Amino acid sequence: DDIKKGIQGLYSTLPGETEVQFTSFFTDELGPGRNNSGQGVNDGSYTFILQAGNDFANNIWSNYYNVVNRANRMLSRAEVLSQTASEAELEKLQVEMAKLHALRAYSHYKLFAYFTPNYADPNGLSIIKFDFLQLEDYNRFEKRSTVAEIVAFIESDIQKAKDLGGVSGDSSIVNGAMLEAILIKMYSMVGSAAAYEKLEASFDILEEEYSKGIADAGTYASMFSGDPGA
Repeated sequence: DDIKKGIQGLYSTLPGETEVQFTSFFTDELGPGRNNSGQGVNDGSYTFILQAGNDFANNIWSNYYNVVNRANRMLSRAEVLSQTASEAELEKLQVEMAKLHALRAYSHYKLFAYFTPNYADPNGLSIIKFDFLQLEDYNRFEKRSTVAEIVAFIESDIQKAKDLGGVSGDSSIVNGAMLEAILIKMYSMVGSAAAYEKLEASFDILEEEYSKGIADAGTYASMFSGDPGA
């Protein structure tokens, strides 16, 4: 029950609002006001040049790694609890552990998306693979992993979530459709022939098992109020 409550707390720490705000500034959705005195211009928020130390970039980096850190701690605790758990307790623990692996995969995917210079270079540098329990050694230096290593790690976490059986449905925030969506987005970024084959397989699962496909024009129009033709 405590692990389950911890996961509910993790949902509230996902930096979705920060991302929406950042992309609204950084893309052409918004522009600087006439008398804004340089706000959002000097730090690169309204331009396609991000300066070092940009608050949006720092927040996305630190917040997603905060989610991963907490997920690692709960996974470690769940593994300890599982050693003395009854069969019924173990089944419940595995459901929550599946969600933790899914959230860790999602967080690494988002970091991969924002901070990888070249998705198509398997040997290029990507992000830090954070799969260990952070203890007292806060001076530990961890190198950035390659694109291939991060892709394999995300795939591994998603497979663990599936194997544990806690994300098979489509009724919670972390569910089977979410896992396939992560893979589809990631494989589309990698862009290799092998990645596209995996993308197709994940899309087939998303469509056949979860009845989710590509939206049509009517779906997008229905997202807005008023006359779509106006």
